[in-house]
Amino acid sequence: ANITLTDFNETVCSASRGACATQPSGGSSVEVLSFRIMNQPIYRVLPSYNGLVFCFTVNAGSNTAGIRWVELKNTGSGWTKNQESTWHPNTNHHFMPSMAYDANGNIALAYSTSSTSTYLGVRYTARKTCDPLGQMTLAESVLKDGNAISSGSRWGDYNHLLADPNVNNLWMVSMYGKSGASGGKGSYITQFRVSP
Repeated sequence: ANITLTDFNETVCSASRGACATQPSGGSSVEVLSFRIMNQPIYRVLPSYNGLVFCFTVNAGSNTAGIRWVELKNTGSGWTKNQESTWHPNTNHHFMPSMAYDANGNIALAYSTSSTSTYLGVRYTARKTCDPLGQMTLAESVLKDGNAISSGSRWGDYNHLLADPNVNNLWMVSMYGKSGASGGKGSYITQFRVSP
């Protein structure tokens, strides 16, 4: 089936290889890879439906990276778009996203963020199954703040969010701007829950 999404602009800026996400103190901008689905779509069998979530970086306006996220559902008669929206809660760049379901069907979205006043770090948002469609209702929350400028333009294309198979924990592996690390790049692995 062909499933239509709301129009979007995948070009965040005109920089080579999409190096659009800024850093503080004149640090080089990093690549947002806006023309790819990041990471692979996540499929989950839930009690009343099968679900599929995926996300990718778009231009959220003024050459700023935001995240288009999508959920598809199949209740037994084929796949349809259940909801979609663009996540861009403030003036920072939001990019290198990854989505996942927990065991209750809640959805989390984790990603890199940066700006001219915010070091490269890791943040997330989420929504519960009972929330209004098309909304991430959890305010942006910090998983790891950066504390240094990263050298070079490559960034975090292995970011990945995945549900723990036994409980409702979600695990995120990602990068952040780390003082003292080679190239100012540090790896970070953490877990969180959408709800208690």
